[in-house]
Amino acid sequence: MTKTELKEYVEIRLAEIAEALAKISDAEAAEMSTLFPAWKVGKAYAVGDRVKYNEKLYKVLQAHTSQADWTPDIVPALYQEVTA
Repeated sequence: MTKTELKEYVEIRLAEIAEALAKISDAEAAEMSTLFPAWKVGKAYAVGDRVKYNEKLYKVLQAHTSQADWTPDIVPALYQEVTA
């Protein structure tokens, strides 16, 4: 397998994992929070996306592009903490 083929394979599998994670319940997601990506500044988020921030899992409530001063722990209009 070439480096390009390996990269394509990994990208496909990661997309499949992301799709599967999007379908699980919040309770299940809370139990598997380590599988979700870290929150990032400057990223476009869609409603329902889940991200980790400060060791907690959050669900996006409104589509937006993240900003440094709009962190999940301080903007409840954009994020809701996900708990089991």
